[in-house]
This record gives sequence, structure tokens and C-alpha cells, in this order.
Amino acid sequence: MPNFRWPLLFNDLSLVKEVLSLRPNKPADWESIATKLSTLFSTDNKPVFLKGRACKDRLELLLKKYKEEGEKALKRLVIENYLVVEHFIMSSTIHVDLAQRKNIVNCINIWRIFLRI
Repeated sequence: MPNFRWPLLFNDLSLVKEVLSLRPNKPADWESIATKLSTLFSTDNKPVFLKGRACKDRLELLLKKYKEEGEKALKRLVIENYLVVEHFIMSSTIHVDLAQRKNIVNCINIWRIFLRI
């Protein structure tokens, strides 16, 4: 029997839902999740047989991808917002006194260091 490839978003969402409801910490818990999902994903002409280890590995992969993409997306969003704010402040015709402008410039410089740009 070929390995299950988790072809649909529904499959991943079902896995996460089961993990959140059961909170597995023993191999037997993962096997219970695998049994439930096998029944859910099976059709009359295509039975699915999952193992607990496959479910655990898939969840770990999903979490790893989420962490990697989430951090990149957050940094990209912060950089875009930072650049918009910097451009607005530096090109603004709004009256800002010298002390406020220095404070703003200091904040921008701290962001530059933090973002390494």
C-alpha cells in the first residue's frame, strides 16, 4: 500500500483538529488519531491506513513550515510598514519640532539596527 500524501488542506485541518482535541503525548494517543483519520479519509474504492508516526511527522512538518513562513512574513510586514512610516515622516510637511524629529530619527535608527537594513 502506498504512503498517504496528505493531498488536501482538509486532511491537514482534520489532523490539527484531532491533535487539539486529544493533546497526544503517548504513542497510543497518536495511533488513536491515526485510526480516526484513516476512517475519515477512506472512501469505498480507496481505503486509507495511517500510522500514528505518520500523523506526528506530518504535524511536525506543518509546525516547522508555519514557523519559517510566519517569521519571514512578519519581518516582511514590519519592513514594509517601517519604510512607509520613515518616508512619510521624512517627507512630511507637517510641523514637527526638532526634539520630536530627533526622537523619531532615533526610533528609525533602532529599527534599522533591529532589521539589519
